[in-house]
This record gives sequence, structure tokens and C-alpha cells, in this order.
Amino acid sequence: MRRPINVLVPYEIAASKQANIQITTDAGSAQTGPLQVVPTQPALFTILNSDGSVNSSSNPAAQDSLVSIFVSVSYTLPSTLVPIFGQQTVTPKYAGGVPGTAINMLRVAVKLPAILESAWGGSVAIQVGSAQSATIPLYVSASP
Repeated sequence: MRRPINVLVPYEIAASKQANIQITTDAGSAQTGPLQVVPTQPALFTILNSDGSVNSSSNPAAQDSLVSIFVSVSYTLPSTLVPIFGQQTVTPKYAGGVPGTAINMLRVAVKLPAILESAWGGSVAIQVGSAQSATIPLYVSASP
């Protein structure tokens, strides 16, 4: 049975071109071949509404509210981190670490842009430098 393996890459390998990992299970250990080290690639995990609940089609964000986007990325201030709603970029109100989580987990707080002030099942992505995350859905209520 194949299972995905998620890993956190130490910041110290940022200057490297390649890295090796060793996978160890109850069945034994395996050495991988060289893995390519590439520039930052942000990954979105979830969006929380202003009340802390998970954003979903059955639990949309209120219009004109502040949402928190959780992203995994190597990020050092003053790097440019840009939330993208559909095709519109916005400036985050806050972007920083989340106490008690993995070292590269960030919370990005964003006020929903005016373009979203209607029922909308759109997408949000995060861009860091020239790297952009995959998009995830964002839901906004039809009424205030």
C-alpha cells in the first residue's frame, strides 16, 4: 500500500541543490536518490472565518470580514507575501507565525476585498516572490 509522506524541510538546506532523505518504517529503512531543492513553494491548508470556524460552502465568511489563511512556507520579513482572490491581489493585515505549530506555518489575516461582497464560490492562493500556491475555495455569504 502506498501512502503519501509529508515532511518539513530544514531551512539550512536552502542553499543546496540536492538533498537526500531516509525513510524508516517498521519494515526497515530505505535511502532515496537525490531530491531536487527548489525555491519556496507555498502550500495552503485551510481558511478560518473571523469567528474561528472553518470556511466552507455551508459555513461561508461574512461579507467585508477578516479571514485567516493558514499557509506553510519559508518566509522571512520583509519578503513579499501576497494573497490572491481570483485575479485580485490584496495586502494582508497580518502575516506571521502560529505559536505551537510547525516552524514554517503562517497565519495570514486578510480583509475580504469588495469584489467578494456577494455569494461567491471562488478561489484564493498565496504568492511568495515568484512562487504561487495552488488555489483553494473561499466562500462568502450572500448577505451581510
